[in-house]
Amino acid sequence: MAIHHPEPGRQAELFRRMAGMAESMGVVGISRWESREAFEAAMPGSGVPSDTVHEWEAQPREYLHLTQPAR
Repeated sequence: MAIHHPEPGRQAELFRRMAGMAESMGVVGISRWESREAFEAAMPGSGVPSDTVHEWEAQPREYLHLTQPAR
């Protein structure tokens, strides 16, 4: 999951970009992994925050890895 932080007054541009992305995605896939370590081994660097700030963002994106407690 990525959290975007648009610059003040640039929210409409973010919405336009998100709508464009939604149009190009016919299917959304969700995967479950045995562990965070298994995910990182299969997809190194995926969802790792970087210093990239797009012209319409106020700060870098935040990425969240959703987890559930151990049973």
